[in-house]
Amino acid sequence: MDPYNATLVKKEILAQGLAIFRIAPDETPYIFEPGQYVVLGMLGSEPRALESEPEEPATEPDKLIKRAYSLASGSNESFLEFYIVLVTTGALTPRLLALPEGGRLWVSRRAVGVFTLDSVPDGAGIVLVATGTGLAPYISMLRTQIESECCGARRWAVVHGARQSWDLGYRNELEAIRKRCSNFFYLPSITRPGEDDPWGGLAGRV
Repeated sequence: MDPYNATLVKKEILAQGLAIFRIAPDETPYIFEPGQYVVLGMLGSEPRALESEPEEPATEPDKLIKRAYSLASGSNESFLEFYIVLVTTGALTPRLLALPEGGRLWVSRRAVGVFTLDSVPDGAGIVLVATGTGLAPYISMLRTQIESECCGARRWAVVHGARQSWDLGYRNELEAIRKRCSNFFYLPSITRPGEDDPWGGLAGRV
């Protein structure tokens, strides 16, 4: 029996081994809170990305490989979005990165997790700090709440670290929010400015 229950509707490659996935589950609506995560899965028989390492030992073809990923989509959006980096020796990410648009995969029936803003007092400032793909749940929070709080009393700040500027996923989206909302601050930082194009921003580890 085919275990798959979702379709990859968009794959945006940001850099080698770094991508944003948009997935449409067969069953909708898919209810979740910003900050929660879901489990994605693919069969061991699926191909791996060319840039991945050989799998040792090989996964059984009929085994459903499952891993948890934080949602980046807003809770009011019709798709599930994920910010994924390739683990070359991993079991699932090489298969995810090899999946073409229109390809099928498995997604858990519900989202779980308590990393949400429920306990944050009304009006309290929020500072969101992440490196790499750890930014994903913060994108979900911003997409869900920032429009209603743009230029409001609550201050928001995102501090995001990466190696090079092209590894700063969602940079254009966050810059657009910064320009639009006077109460939002975006502070990207890279650790290898010498290997980058002329970089006038922050440098160093987050």
